[in-house]
Amino acid sequence: VDGEEMTDKPLDYVTSKMKGEIGTKVNITILRDDKKIEFKLERCVLKLESVYSAKLTDKLGYIQITQFVNDTASEFKTALDEMDKAGITDIIIDLRNNTGGLVSGAVDIAKLLVPEGTIITHHMKYKDTYITYTAELKEKKYNLVSLVNEYTASSSEILASALSESKAFVLVGNQTDGKAVTQNRVGLYG
Repeated sequence: VDGEEMTDKPLDYVTSKMKGEIGTKVNITILRDDKKIEFKLERCVLKLESVYSAKLTDKLGYIQITQFVNDTASEFKTALDEMDKAGITDIIIDLRNNTGGLVSGAVDIAKLLVPEGTIITHHMKYKDTYITYTAELKEKKYNLVSLVNEYTASSSEILASALSESKAFVLVGNQTDGKAVTQNRVGLYG
């Protein structure tokens, strides 16, 4: 990275050398099959897409959520709005291989789908307090099936269980990971 050898360096050290001010450049040299390949990259903010959707038939839509990041709920809302415009009422929500992410994304999506009731009660052990997130829809708008597997974990399990426990939707697949805990990021600087 910028001429410095990174072999045997810790990953956090290597990434710290690649990171920098947006718009600045970094030179990276990679050894592949005994050939040096050089890249000059411009640092930027990467936006990860986490929602993919498709119209399968006139009435059936498919929405896959790959992870829960900052924009997942708004991406999901956009996909749902497109389904509404197309007259789609039957939707498959694919949570297979989704290992989770931000709880807020799962809760915000559940609020778009789940009829009135509790989405999740979150016990914050370090404060010994409980936070309950609830849905306020008067009735369900869609016929949903959610696909899950053994790699469905964390926030994706929150959404899957909210759909299932509302008794309005069906889960199909294998038993999920069963993580049962959430974490919060705590900034240590800045």
